[in-house]
Amino acid sequence: INYGTIKNSAKHGVYITQGTSKIRNSNVSNNAQRGIHVYNYPGGNSLSIEGNTISSNAQGGVYVYMYAGVSTISDNTITNNSGTGLIATDGASATTHTISKNFISGNIGSGGYGAYGGGIFVNNPNATISNNIVINNSGSTGGGMYVTDGGYNVTQTITNNVIAHNSAAQGGALYLSS
Repeated sequence: INYGTIKNSAKHGVYITQGTSKIRNSNVSNNAQRGIHVYNYPGGNSLSIEGNTISSNAQGGVYVYMYAGVSTISDNTITNNSGTGLIATDGASATTHTISKNFISGNIGSGGYGAYGGGIFVNNPNATISNNIVINNSGSTGGGMYVTDGGYNVTQTITNNVIAHNSAAQGGALYLSS
């Protein structure tokens, strides 16, 4: 998908189950569930979500579950979603997510995964999280960002992010868990 407008869907704006996918330069907004929902199983594929505006979706902005593979989520504006702005997870610690240069603001995490990390929730995968601006988000744990290795032997690096004015009962800016 390139230069698309995906809005007002009764379900997820974009739902991807398999294959190598690219979503670029698109507007994904006002959908009844998540803006972009990726459930890539059995995996081994690549995913690119770049340069999009993802806003005002009812169950969160972006959800990426990959069993194995590589994802790049960069240069997006992810704002005002009723649910976590960005969730990146995997089922076998065989995924690598690169999350960079995103502006993530005004997301309200609630219920299920959404309770963890109002702005960003990373669960299990290898991840590099860098050069993002994560401001004015809220969640019950990790208002700005919640990052956990889920007990797997993974590498997760968090560098050069601005994480400010987020709120949560635990870890207003950042919550790290093992």
